[in-house]
Amino acid sequence: MKKKVFIIHGWEGKPDSNWFPWMKTELEKENVQVHVSSMLNS
Repeated sequence: MKKKVFIIHGWEGKPDSNWFPWMKTELEKENVQVHVSSMLNS
């Protein structure tokens, strides 16, 4: 079974900022399925 990771940013964050793209790439190298969610700001 393939491992899955969900990365959820904080308030006013974006899925393509900070360390999220780097972490996604590193986990995918280890055959982990990664989802970086885009949350709406209210």
